[in-house]
Amino acid sequence: MGVAMREPISAAKVVDAIGSLFGGPSSPCPDNRKDIAALATGDDRAALDRAVDYERRYCRP
Repeated sequence: MGVAMREPISAAKVVDAIGSLFGGPSSPCPDNRKDIAALATGDDRAALDRAVDYERRYCRP
């Protein structure tokens, strides 16, 4: 009889859990995607880069 291994917890799952503890939305990723769409048409390249980096790190497992 072996030990059952659990799936590693992703950063997105941690963010979901913390957000639900404080009554916030379960995931900031949908809002971040909206921000990326809005920033893509603007001229704030630094903010767009930060939003895309966040998306890559925490929203795409």
